[in-house]
Amino acid sequence: MATIKDAKVLVVAPTIQRSGESKSLTFSRPLRISKSSNFDEYDSILAFSADGTPADATVIGRHLCQREFGKGPDLVVSGINSGDNSSVHALLTSGTCAAAFEGALENIPSIAFSMVVRASELFYGGKVQSDYSVAAKKSKHIVEIVLNDSLPEDIKFLNVNYPAEVKLDTPIRVVDLAIKKYSTEVLEATDPRKTPIYWIWGEQLPNIPENTDSKAIIDNQISITPISLGFGRWSRPIIDHYFRSKNIQIVDPKENSFLAEKKD
Repeated sequence: MATIKDAKVLVVAPTIQRSGESKSLTFSRPLRISKSSNFDEYDSILAFSADGTPADATVIGRHLCQREFGKGPDLVVSGINSGDNSSVHALLTSGTCAAAFEGALENIPSIAFSMVVRASELFYGGKVQSDYSVAAKKSKHIVEIVLNDSLPEDIKFLNVNYPAEVKLDTPIRVVDLAIKKYSTEVLEATDPRKTPIYWIWGEQLPNIPENTDSKAIIDNQISITPISLGFGRWSRPIIDHYFRSKNIQIVDPKENSFLAEKKD
């Protein structure tokens, strides 16, 4: 991002590995940030670490942009995450996607980038061996497009996933979210003190549907999925009819109440 012409980049990242924390925000204690020297070679980058969640990092980043640059961010970029975040299940669990969600909720165009990595690098807080260089070039191109032309109306952020062996000519597909890519299972064991422990894990599901982000990744393609925030907007008429058919009086949306039990 630092090589994008005239771009000023402010980085805020959690101090430790915070995978799977979704869009949790820290309200129970103050957050502490410290300036990072990791990007000192770039004059256009200000970098900080924050002892909060990925969504906290977006909130803090928006505040620091106002303080340092006198305006909020033009774009929120999250990632590139170690491990893909394809499917609804991953989208709602991922801290990487949550950081983009937080930007989208503030009406800031946002993009979450993730890449398949070897299993040993998942949920790992140290330096990884996977090569992100091609994914970084692809990400830069997407960022430049969105910076220059924003996103279409009603699209609040993009969820972009790269396969492990991504190349410059790897096909790109615009696809829907799969529901799940992995099963959700509990591995039960005991610790050395004979206390039961429970580890949440899962395996890749068979028969991932076609034309979904998870299937694109399995097929060694790049997936781009547009995300809007209109939860329930398209299904509202269905539920309206459903409750009316159950003898429930539905109050007109312009009135204050949503549901009222029908009186005999």
